[in-house]
Amino acid sequence: NILKKNHPPKVLYREEETSNLNEMVEESIDLRKSNIMCKGDTGEGRKTLFTKYCKTHLLSSNRLFLFHDCKESTFSETIRSLLLQLKYHCPVSLKIPNLNMEHINILWEDFCNILNDIEKPLMIFLPNINNSQNLLFKFINLKLRKNFLFIFSRNTSDKLPLVIQGNINFKLKLHPFTEKEFLEITKMLYGWKFNHEIDDDIILNIAMLVYDEAKGLPGNSLKIIEKLYPILKENKSHYPNITSSLLLNVFNDTLGPSDIKQEAVYNLILNASKFEKYFLGFLMDEFHKPIFIPYSVIKETFDYTSDIFKRSPDSDHFFKILKSILTNSIIKSKKEWLFNNGNRVNDIKFYKNDEFCIVIDAEMVKQTLVYALSNP
Repeated sequence: NILKKNHPPKVLYREEETSNLNEMVEESIDLRKSNIMCKGDTGEGRKTLFTKYCKTHLLSSNRLFLFHDCKESTFSETIRSLLLQLKYHCPVSLKIPNLNMEHINILWEDFCNILNDIEKPLMIFLPNINNSQNLLFKFINLKLRKNFLFIFSRNTSDKLPLVIQGNINFKLKLHPFTEKEFLEITKMLYGWKFNHEIDDDIILNIAMLVYDEAKGLPGNSLKIIEKLYPILKENKSHYPNITSSLLLNVFNDTLGPSDIKQEAVYNLILNASKFEKYFLGFLMDEFHKPIFIPYSVIKETFDYTSDIFKRSPDSDHFFKILKSILTNSIIKSKKEWLFNNGNRVNDIKFYKNDEFCIVIDAEMVKQTLVYALSNP
């Protein structure tokens, strides 16, 4: 039952896509065009978009909605699900075949034959139909013989045969979220999962990690929530066990750091001066406990390194290093995220009241530093 599905309460920042989907559906009905494809990445909100459309129109429409998420379903599981929905929504007189039937071709033929007895306008939603080209091909061919509206979603990277592409009447592409949009969505997801408030710094740090390292997909934020749930389920004013190291470990275990980023950090360290290597090593020690550290701590670490090397602190050199470790995603700026859409600012004054979180494993950085200093 679509009304009972457990989905987030809102579809944030998808107003344009929601409007486009409505227009495509109405035009499809008017022109008897019937195949709509939504492309995006897993976790970007395609399934939620479909679900919200169905919920909005289910009670006010004379149409019959069939909905099945194909993400982890076999061909036969998908057809059985659609048949069960037909059994639930259609008159008792409708003959439903044996759902235990193992022969896929017979199950498919039974489904096709039942469609002849459906009187209401029919809409079939199949999100995440990524791994079953055969199922998609069968529905596209079935549409040539039957009158129903077919709406499905695929991953952006998936290639479709020309014979299928030629039968798609409308294509809907989801736009990527901005940093601000993604943060609001992450907050909504945590508010949906927990009945109490979660520290803003925890949510912001997770949003920063997922946005840059895992394509900024809300579905990936949910994966982090599942891992942290045993800790965050208790209503506390603060969570002392939640540190930057813990969040990074959870992220790496769940989604993993990108090889490209690790290579960029490795090259940065190898090309850094001895002074810069020591500064970076001292800075990594500051990120053991707090999630965010203030600008003053980074500046004090630079000044401390300058003292060790018996040189006067150089503000231009400091800003150059700060921009370098921001650009190479070793640390992230809170102000950039909250007030500047994640964009770099070429003015040291912007960062003086800022706070920063680490977005790469500090131990990995230190091990690389030890290697680089031992092999000059």
